[in-house]
Amino acid sequence: MRPDDLAALRRAAASGVAVVVATARPPRAVPPELRVFGPPVVHYNGALILGPGGMAQPPLLHRPIGAGTAAEVARLARRLAPGCSLDAEVLDAWHTDRVNAALTTATSAVSTPDRVAPLAELFDRPITKLMVLDEPASVDRLIAALRGAASLTGRARVVVSDAHLLQVVHPRVDKAAAVAWVAGRLGLGPADIDAVGDAPNDADMLRGAARSVCVGDGWEEARAAADEVGPPLAEGPVGWAVRRWYG
Repeated sequence: MRPDDLAALRRAAASGVAVVVATARPPRAVPPELRVFGPPVVHYNGALILGPGGMAQPPLLHRPIGAGTAAEVARLARRLAPGCSLDAEVLDAWHTDRVNAALTTATSAVSTPDRVAPLAELFDRPITKLMVLDEPASVDRLIAALRGAASLTGRARVVVSDAHLLQVVHPRVDKAAAVAWVAGRLGLGPADIDAVGDAPNDADMLRGAARSVCVGDGWEEARAAADEVGPPLAEGPVGWAVRRWYG
């Protein structure tokens, strides 16, 4: 995030605005400069919400998908796209059966896997978030197949934040619900929520906020969900929105 974006957030926080970071990333991949705005901090699109102690204390909320559901998704993904990578994230740990250096994530950018094991051994516990990585055209086909799989209805939700990966989470997990949950803990309601986002996994949050801005070079789904479209990422859209809302 740009320094002027961070400065705008710090000014807003100092004036009494509750700044909540809601991300698809695991705890280890959230930059230190953003951690200062918690708690709570929303991770994995809302599957994990951490309090002031971070991973040193029990989560405020943890909503994983079942091991059997994750295994079924993995089998279907590998059948349709044999070359895909499967990353299972459990709390702040990364489990995989293979690493493809050409397909990066926020986790792989800052760490190495905590466990590399055969696919059959990965799903021996509930999974906070499962990621399937492949070339964008393959990911598009996988999204359609997984969303259309009757056996997964009510058991898993597929969300998108990058062209080369899809994320599978608990069916009740989304950023809108997570931010509303945090707002309730802070004594705030829907009319008090403002949001900035740029990807399909932000769309529900943008749509449900009282005021919302999509980053100027964000995905079309996010642009359609927001009240306004701000500057592109390189021009400080977060600071632009914060100044617009809070002065």
